[in-house]
Amino acid sequence: MAHDQDKYTDNDRLELARQIMDLLQPQIDEVYTKIRLWEDEGQIPSEESINSIVQDTVEKFKRVMSLRPAISRLKKRHAVENTGVEERKELEKEIRDKGIELHHLEDALGLQNTVLPSFEG
Repeated sequence: MAHDQDKYTDNDRLELARQIMDLLQPQIDEVYTKIRLWEDEGQIPSEESINSIVQDTVEKFKRVMSLRPAISRLKKRHAVENTGVEERKELEKEIRDKGIELHHLEDALGLQNTVLPSFEG
């Protein structure tokens, strides 16, 4: 069994799977509606539009899943006491930038649970 370094629990993964299905189910329903329309009326759905939506959604989820651990690693590096001032500023900027990107992706995917990192205090 491989060691899992991302610190997500099975419940976290289950919740993410539910969120993915909540997001994708309307798109899947739309595909089946188009299939029924084809069966009833002979109209052929555009496969390109269907594939494009699914591919775009999958790419967004892949990016979300890569940003979360990346932000966590950056925060750990930022927390090290002997980190220089310039390096800390660079890390803060990178964490902030990745946090904003994550926030926008989660908003677009309907996940909306991102708390943007703050370095005040």
